[in-house]
Amino acid sequence: MGDLHELWQAARQYMFKHWAKHITLGIAAALAAFAPVYPAYASQEESPSSQCPEIIATGHPDYVPISWQKGDLLVGAAPDLLALISSEIGVPIRTVHSGGWKRAQSQVFAGEIDMIASLYRTAERETLLEYTSAFSNEPVVVITLVDTDLHFRDRNDLSPYQGGMVIGDSLGQELDDFSATSLKLHTVPSVEHLLNLLDHKRIQYAIHGLYPVMVTAHKLGIAPRIRTHVPPLSQESMHLAISKKSSCLHLLPKISAAIESLRATGHVDNLLKENWAKWAKTENVGMAPPEISQDR
Repeated sequence: MGDLHELWQAARQYMFKHWAKHITLGIAAALAAFAPVYPAYASQEESPSSQCPEIIATGHPDYVPISWQKGDLLVGAAPDLLALISSEIGVPIRTVHSGGWKRAQSQVFAGEIDMIASLYRTAERETLLEYTSAFSNEPVVVITLVDTDLHFRDRNDLSPYQGGMVIGDSLGQELDDFSATSLKLHTVPSVEHLLNLLDHKRIQYAIHGLYPVMVTAHKLGIAPRIRTHVPPLSQESMHLAISKKSSCLHLLPKISAAIESLRATGHVDNLLKENWAKWAKTENVGMAPPEISQDR
């Protein structure tokens, strides 16, 4: 009986080892069969470069010297700044012309394009965009005809009159809030439309950033008939901004650091002046650039 019991114990040990071996091999085979379904990144995080191999940027098509359309391209200080930033952060940045200003913004808001090159900061935009450090400032001014009856001292003087601004534009958060409750502003598609309305006395004043007003007034031949008033309504910071839906959002701190470095060394100021001169040469005009404030 003892021999039979020992034989049974030996048989059980043999069967257990035999089954365990085949079960182990079976599990291994099953895992091997499913391995191709799970790529290498399942066991390690994607590298930053694979998340964002290229940044695509767009901007305003009519905002000399910041950016303007030239054929199918977008040129100006902002695209030139992006080229310098690209070298600093080691990621290619491609600037594209994507249509009008409102369309350019909507494409970045939707994440179809990663970055917008130059805009003011507002609470509404901050729900959709993350901003870099400011790279420059621009005065937002009141424009009237020289022979106007409007006597401008501060923004409250504008309330009784019909004014105008470009659709999709911001005047800066404080002015946006004030204009929504205290001003009568007709919106138009472009600065050219805006100044034409003013010239034909359909509106009594316009509000816009100084740079494109000077350029467009020259193009239309109405510069002698209009006046930009001082002091400006505000001095607004100009930023780059990345869509919150962009896979390149993690690069924001590096981009801001590059901007701060380039601004501190005077590169940004030089880009603005160089692009103003480039535009003036192309248009064959001797117009001096506006005073560009770099105060933070």
